[in-house]
Amino acid sequence: MPYGSNNIMEFAHLIKLLTYINNIYIENKGKIINESKPVTGGLKDILDYVNNNLENDLSLENLSKIFHLSKNYMCELFKKSTGDSLHNYILMKRIVRAKKHLLDGKSVSEACMLSGFNDYANFIRMFKKVTGMTPGQFKKAMSTSNEEAVSLPNEKDFYKFKF
Repeated sequence: MPYGSNNIMEFAHLIKLLTYINNIYIENKGKIINESKPVTGGLKDILDYVNNNLENDLSLENLSKIFHLSKNYMCELFKKSTGDSLHNYILMKRIVRAKKHLLDGKSVSEACMLSGFNDYANFIRMFKKVTGMTPGQFKKAMSTSNEEAVSLPNEKDFYKFKF
């Protein structure tokens, strides 16, 4: 079947719907964590640092030097308190930030760098793995639709913890 304007619009709406569902999943995952497990002690400092420095080096090695904690202890503390890995938390926060930059009109490479991904190929791969589409597809789908863009969770509220 040839691609007409109706098929393209249907595809754009499907992409918006899938993105919306993905964002609801991410928001609900954070709420489940929020309701079940309090965050204690040094983890608040780690979360604050990560949230305010997504564009910087957030490797376990670097974080362990900054907070004077072993990598294993830091990972165990994070997993025990949140139910998720520190790596996954950072990845999801960066993807949310990249989506925001793409919706704000930034290029894919700008969104990559501004979100803290230092490897373009890895950014494309991770973005597609998390959202189901490449950053370029996401940007195009959001810009071709006449409707309001899908709302994204505020990256500050991505994971809400009890302190």
